[in-house]
Amino acid sequence: MVLGAALCTSASVRSGDDQFELARSVLTALIPAVALHLALAVPDGTLRSRGTRLTVGLGYLAALGLGVVVGPEPAGLPMLPYLLAALVAGAIGLDAGFVQDGLA
Repeated sequence: MVLGAALCTSASVRSGDDQFELARSVLTALIPAVALHLALAVPDGTLRSRGTRLTVGLGYLAALGLGVVVGPEPAGLPMLPYLLAALVAGAIGLDAGFVQDGLA
């Protein structure tokens, strides 16, 4: 719930300076990637396997790409691409959690 609130707030905040619009887009896209990283690092705080590290790295790379592709939007960032990224990151994190717990 906190992740959703942070994502919604960062996408809807409008800065007064146009030079920071791209940075805002990229940082908003990084929120789901950070959440994915944290979800995959549970319970001991480390990314134990090579596949997990690769998944997290690809998550950060995809988030960076999303932020650049959406780019600067002075009127406010479109919410849909970021919500889809959060849903995908959440699904990957849940799936990995089930695999780690032996429930899958």
